[in-house]
Amino acid sequence: MSRTVPMSRTLPMSRTLPMSRTLPMSRTLPMSRTLAIAGLALALSSCALTVDDAFRVQNRCASDDDCVGAAYCETGSSMCVQEPVLDYALYLQVAPADDPGGASIAPVALGPYNMFDGDVALVVPRQISVRGTVRRHDVPIAAQITFTPQPADPTVVSPLPARPISTRTIPLGTELRDIDFATQLPSRGTYAVTVEPLDTFRSEIPPFRGTLTVGSGDQALTIPLPTDESIIEGDLVDAAGVPLVGFEIRAIERATNLRISSIATTRAADAVPGAFSIALPTSASGFDLEIRPTDARQGAELVPTYRVQPELLIAGTTGRVRILIPTSIAAVRWAGTVEAPAQQGAGPISAAVLQLHASDVVDARTGLVGSVDITLTTDAEGRYDGFVLPGHYTIAITPGGNADLAVLREERDLRPLEGQTEILGHVFSMPLRTVLGGSVRAPDGTPVRDAMVRAASLGIALDGVADPLVGRLARSNQGVSGPNGDFRLELDVGVYDLVVEPPVGSGFAWSVDLSYGIGGSTARLSDVVQLDAPVVVDADLTWLEGGIISGAEVRAFAVTTSGRAVQVGRATSDADGHARILVPASVGGL
Repeated sequence: MSRTVPMSRTLPMSRTLPMSRTLPMSRTLPMSRTLAIAGLALALSSCALTVDDAFRVQNRCASDDDCVGAAYCETGSSMCVQEPVLDYALYLQVAPADDPGGASIAPVALGPYNMFDGDVALVVPRQISVRGTVRRHDVPIAAQITFTPQPADPTVVSPLPARPISTRTIPLGTELRDIDFATQLPSRGTYAVTVEPLDTFRSEIPPFRGTLTVGSGDQALTIPLPTDESIIEGDLVDAAGVPLVGFEIRAIERATNLRISSIATTRAADAVPGAFSIALPTSASGFDLEIRPTDARQGAELVPTYRVQPELLIAGTTGRVRILIPTSIAAVRWAGTVEAPAQQGAGPISAAVLQLHASDVVDARTGLVGSVDITLTTDAEGRYDGFVLPGHYTIAITPGGNADLAVLREERDLRPLEGQTEILGHVFSMPLRTVLGGSVRAPDGTPVRDAMVRAASLGIALDGVADPLVGRLARSNQGVSGPNGDFRLELDVGVYDLVVEPPVGSGFAWSVDLSYGIGGSTARLSDVVQLDAPVVVDADLTWLEGGIISGAEVRAFAVTTSGRAVQVGRATSDADGHARILVPASVGGL
């Protein structure tokens, strides 16, 4: 569920821990980790803040009296810190510096860690070399290989990115001992592996999906693409039995909506125009055949994309299937304008992109139902002019370079009146974006400049507005707080994670508010974002086989109740392999 922001909201000036928890008056860092704070002001205000020469506020203290609320002064660092208000699952992602040899090193995720532990030892599996070949009948295959890390807990979304690499183009005469691909991955991990054939191979070989468990040593992989495949052959014709060219045919698994077959294209130059053949795994079931026009054909003639259940196809005596695709649906000219709202003078909006989708385009002769996607762009006069097929459309309009305008979503029947072949004159008035304005403040209310304010769209529906699905179109935005701590973000209606990242070296924790609902452009929202003293996680980074890890970026992620990983902090390990990660005591909406 999302939370819609009220007209004005002020965050509390302090957060109080439960009475059952007793905080120490101060805490001293171990001698080996005592931090030397250069340039610490001799005269400290009662709000535990100093301002450097660039007028940036910093979290500094001399005693607990300098700290606000539940925070206390950590004497070793002269910084106000606090204990967690709520324990949340914390994962730490370690991204080692690139190999001196130039190889890119994959990050690794460790956890979960208990927020109350404070100190953690990050023992990172060493990076191993994964090298191998992708072959079919001993022939090197051009392909993209994607390694997607799989978390140990299946309910958690991995904070690690997928790692795509491509095979090299290898002449057929190359000796088979040559390597097709090479990368580096953390040892002792499990990965989902997807192999997508490229170039001409995609018309012959279906995608391959499997699982790879990486051991402790360098890996030499041989990925033999399956050769025991099912073949579907057939002919693509129109209502008159004329072979059709300029179409792609592929098998799509219904449960996942993933392509599971090779891709066939019907061409005029083929020996048998309209003939096709696709390969798919012998175990494949529960799939449709998708027939879509190629870009070249779509440019010359508006034709829907159809999905056909192969169970309904009747094979001929030759063992081939015959698919009839209507191409005679009459297109309708559709033209109009896109304008700014009355508040902006209702002027034309140029370079606005209209994306139309209909899933109920019906051929009256055969009853076959297809889908169509159409994209139009307005000219300098804000005019769009193109052709559509009669049907019910979802229309999404993204404005050009006007940052004040929001995306517009409408559902509309585009069917001409009887006897007409045009639909003309409709004017779309674009809505204004909601302005989320506010100020970033230190615990005592002092403005904080140069804080990064990010609104990351979740791309989900927003309940409580006239059209909840418009939230799926919301665009992310970001800005930086000004000299007075003020910020301004123009946002579409939608649901966002609002993250405020303090300036580097300020000593404050990130402010993270999840599922922040932005609804409607008639109100101007205002939010005071208060930065708090952090919870300190001290981490020592070492390789599993021994040796410290310096210069690595450590990113902290909180895991929501739905299993989503959200970044809440980051740090860099020093020459001794130590990193101090400042994370929030609690995360709003977790």
